[in-house]
Amino acid sequence: MQCYNCGNPLTDDQNHREHIPPRNLFDGFPNSYKETRIVIPACYTCNQSFSYADEEFRNLIGIINKQPQAIKLVEKTNRSFMRLDAKLARIIFSVTSKMPYVVQFDIRVIEKFHVKNFKGLYYFNYRHPLPQNFKVLAHFDKTFQTEKSQKLINYLTVNFPWKVSGHENVFRYILQPFRPGHNFDGTDIIPADNEKYFLAVMSYTKNHATLILAERLTD
Repeated sequence: MQCYNCGNPLTDDQNHREHIPPRNLFDGFPNSYKETRIVIPACYTCNQSFSYADEEFRNLIGIINKQPQAIKLVEKTNRSFMRLDAKLARIIFSVTSKMPYVVQFDIRVIEKFHVKNFKGLYYFNYRHPLPQNFKVLAHFDKTFQTEKSQKLINYLTVNFPWKVSGHENVFRYILQPFRPGHNFDGTDIIPADNEKYFLAVMSYTKNHATLILAERLTD
C-alpha cells in the first residue's frame, strides 16, 4: 500500500486515509450521500498538507452555492471568513454600504486542491500513485469557453459515463487516458505502461467544475 500523493509505502497503522472529495463538501447533505465516498490511503504529511486547500475550496463552494441542501456548508463558510482577521483582508467591502460584496480566493490553492483530487481519483482507478514524471494542469469553469477546452470536455462526456463519489449532487467525475481516434465502446480505456496523457473533468455540487490534463514528461 502506498500514499496516493507521494507514493511512500504505508503500513495499516500509518494509513491516514484521504476522502475524494473532502468530507466538508457534504455538510448539510443527507447522510445517504456519504455512504459510497471514495477513500484512498495517504501518509500523515500529505493528509495534513491539504487541509488549508480543502477549507479554501469549501469556502469557495459556500460562496457560490445554489443548492438549498447545502445551507450548513454556507453557514460554515461564513463563520470561517469571520473567524480570523487575516481572512478579512480578502473581503472587499462596499464604500457606500460598508457591506461585503466581493471575496477573493487564492487560485493557486484552488488549483492545488483540484490536482490533489485528480491524483486521488487516479489512485482509486488504477491502484497506484500517478508517476512523478507527470505534469498536471487544472483549468476552471471560465476556461471551458475556449474551443480547445470544449473539445477535451466533449471527448470525455460523449464517450464515457460520469462516475460518482457519494452522490452526483456533491461530486462526479470522468477520468480516462486521452487517445483521440480510439475505438470507443462506452467502457473505460485500460492505460498502457507508457500512456502519454490522462484527462479528467470533475464537477463539485453542480456549482463548480475543473478540467485536468496530465502529461508524461519523461520515461
